[in-house]
Amino acid sequence: MRILIHSSGEKAIKIALPTRMLFNSLTASIGAKAIGKYVSTDDVKLSSADLRRFMKEINKIKKQFPGLLIVDVESSDGDIVKISL
Repeated sequence: MRILIHSSGEKAIKIALPTRMLFNSLTASIGAKAIGKYVSTDDVKLSSADLRRFMKEINKIKKQFPGLLIVDVESSDGDIVKISL
């Protein structure tokens, strides 16, 4: 996963994170606990198994579409944020 943040008049910040490190079963279980604790979801219950399945699909998508642009935001001030797989 690559994150690019560019503010007008300043240097761009580029962050490269290994996707497998972010999207694995350990982070799924930690994320499920954090969502259950801090987010009030009365109608929807997310389990760690659901998040593991979601993260497995993200890894499959990364293999099929390398470099897929997930977020591309440009403000009127010239600030840019891009997130790609």
